[in-house]
This record gives sequence, C-alpha cells and structure tokens, in this order.
Amino acid sequence: MQKENNMEQNSTKKKSWLVVIGADKAFSQLPFIFFLGALGVMYIWNAHLAERNLRQIQNLKEEVQEARWHFMSVRSDLMYSSTQTQVEGRVKKMNLSAQGEAPYVIR
Repeated sequence: MQKENNMEQNSTKKKSWLVVIGADKAFSQLPFIFFLGALGVMYIWNAHLAERNLRQIQNLKEEVQEARWHFMSVRSDLMYSSTQTQVEGRVKKMNLSAQGEAPYVIR
C-alpha cells in the first residue's frame, strides 16, 4: 500500500520543465539561447578554419623544401659544369682551344 501511495506522489511530483521554469520565462530567453547557439556554430567554424590553415601551411612547407632541394641540385650541377676542366671538354668539341700564354696587363 505504501508503495502505491509513494508512486502516486512521485508521479504527481514530476512536472514538465516548462511548468517548473515557467513557459513565459522560457520563451523570453529564446533570443539568448539562439545567440549561444550562433556562438557555438562560430566556434566550430573557427576551429575547422584553423585546422585547414595548418594543413595548408604544412603543404606549403613541404613544397618549399622540395623547391629548395631542386635549387640546390641545379646549383651544384651548374657549379660542376662551369669548372675549367668541364669547360675545356665542351670547347674541344667545337675545335676551340685555350690560348697558350697569359693575357697582358695594360697599365
């Protein structure tokens, strides 16, 4: 019997949140709730934007590193091909030769 009485009392004690807070108070707070929702959406959007920027930065760093490696390779090839022995080898194919004597200094 007591259990039945307790259950009836508990069922009457349970009320809707609108009744507890008051429907007019709940609806008067809707603009603030929408504002908080908009702030939440902006926060999520900002986090995604930051992650996208970090991915772009990482891709650009890799691209710069590859371009630097290519530059260093081309520069070393140019330095090697401009040595005196390499130039003499290419000039011999054109039937040209280096002058035997040193140039004169004009004063």
